[in-house]
Amino acid sequence: MPECPCQRPLPVLVVGSCNFDLTIQSERLPGPSETVLGGDYRAAPGGKGANQALGLARLGSEVRFLARVGQDHYGELILAHLRAQAGLDVSQVEQDAEAPTGLALITLDSAGTRTIVVAPGANASLSEARVERFLKDAPSGAILVTGLEIPVPTICHLMRLAKRYNLHTVLHASPAVEIPRDILRLVDVLVLNQSELHVISGRSAQHLETAAGAAERLLAEGVGTVLVTMGTRGVLCIRQAEAWPPLGATTGSRFIPGYKVRVKDGNVASSAFIAGFVHRLACSAARAGAELGEAVRYGLAAMAVSLGRPGGQASLASCEDVAAFLAQGAGAAERAEGEEPQLADDKLVELGRHATSVRRRIIRMLYTARSGHPGGSLSVVEVLTALYFHTMVYNPRQPDWPNRDRLVLSKGHAAPALYATLIEAGFLDPALEGTLRKLGSPLQGHPDRKKCPGVEMSTGSLGQGLSVANGMALAARHTHGGYRVYCIMGDGEVQEGQIWEAAMTAAHNELDNLCAVVDYNALQIDGNISQIKSPIEPLADKWKAFGWNVINVYGHDLVDLCAAFDRARQTARKPTMIVAHTIKGHGVSFMEGVIEYHGSTLSEDEVRRALSELEGGAHEL
Repeated sequence: MPECPCQRPLPVLVVGSCNFDLTIQSERLPGPSETVLGGDYRAAPGGKGANQALGLARLGSEVRFLARVGQDHYGELILAHLRAQAGLDVSQVEQDAEAPTGLALITLDSAGTRTIVVAPGANASLSEARVERFLKDAPSGAILVTGLEIPVPTICHLMRLAKRYNLHTVLHASPAVEIPRDILRLVDVLVLNQSELHVISGRSAQHLETAAGAAERLLAEGVGTVLVTMGTRGVLCIRQAEAWPPLGATTGSRFIPGYKVRVKDGNVASSAFIAGFVHRLACSAARAGAELGEAVRYGLAAMAVSLGRPGGQASLASCEDVAAFLAQGAGAAERAEGEEPQLADDKLVELGRHATSVRRRIIRMLYTARSGHPGGSLSVVEVLTALYFHTMVYNPRQPDWPNRDRLVLSKGHAAPALYATLIEAGFLDPALEGTLRKLGSPLQGHPDRKKCPGVEMSTGSLGQGLSVANGMALAARHTHGGYRVYCIMGDGEVQEGQIWEAAMTAAHNELDNLCAVVDYNALQIDGNISQIKSPIEPLADKWKAFGWNVINVYGHDLVDLCAAFDRARQTARKPTMIVAHTIKGHGVSFMEGVIEYHGSTLSEDEVRRALSELEGGAHEL
């Protein structure tokens, strides 16, 4: 990606909040009525409006900022801080003689999870008349950025005026509050995270697929483009056909992946993304070339720089910072002191090769068999790769070794993925690859432990695997075998009642040698999981409520998966659930997220295309 493309971007108008942030670091967040001892604390200027205005100015945008603070100590500190920033016009940041400066109380735990309570103070006195005066001199075509930390009636009036003055509008829907539905048609770009999307749309939004459905509901109410931020994973872009900004040639997929960094401070992450996104649009618009995908990628880079540095507003990136980050590979991050090392580069390359090889085997198997389940097999490849080539202890030459780790593939219809992995790991002869679903073959349509070495349980009838995994884990305890038990389930499968009986049993028996994985691709045989039965979301919270240690990961990130299995091994007195957010059909572009590939026959052309993608060139069958 090129450096900042213009010297004079279009002006950006920011109308939002100014707060003073008090942040306390603690090992964990307190529960209801609980007091916990914290560690370090930080007091510094904040507020999403101020963060975005400052972030834009640091990147080189010309910013006009409207906000209110109190006539108090905190207000004076904020004004002094903002006035020191070049390129930021704070002449219309006013002091309120009657209301105090807004205050945010932030608690941050060791995993980076935070809670925030905001007392709006002077932010609540930003009036409709004041924003009307602010917009009178706004240049046509400029970009207006605002958020929900100021009064909703003021925001509604602001958005109506913006259309009158021919301004492009970016609304950061945070915090998630009730807003009049008729203003959604005035929003060009709506930026929000998954929990905010859930509140505003009224739809489940924890997974990529369910988030897309929830975002499309907002499009139906008039929003031009919805950007759903998913942390370092990336941004989901859902838009109307003629919406601003245009897609352009480089946008590609509706999901734009983020940059992997070691997070040091996430307090201003969303504001850093919006600042980078809007700055890039302002630069592009100045040269008549605003483009959505390019702007989102630039915003993700600006956010990554901020995440990798401590200090709240001090972590916000300059244009030079973003350019340097992108130039060094857009993901290199030094390991924090005392932190466990990541996978070595050669190990990661080796795992990636195994995953690609497993995918190729799956495609060839399914083509030879002329039947099977491609989508759900492809979605678990990285999970199986992390288990068999990083985590599990086994001897492929002695599949029945008593002290081996066990894997139960409860979603038995993903058998091709298990067979391909067992071939890759040396359990099975590669020549068996062409015998899937053939009479007399050990590779039946669903796993058969009596016929296939390396298969621990005959599965296919959904909902039973976790119960059997419980029994295996209890047996390990009673025999002092020392082995661990892993169980992979489908997300549609967890609609089965037996799963939750088994979940209670595992927690009751404190089976810390049990680790389960939900392949959360959000699609089951009849459609989206939220459309088939009462939504399983919030999935992670349900397992926590049942007494499990829960880890959320992106299920196609081998580094995160390996780290999650390592953490599960270190967890005491609780079973672990890894919620692996995956994409059905992952690795083959035309299969990704397509329900028809749950169970289907692959044509000769589809197989050629799939193998060509996986092997990087034309393929002859």
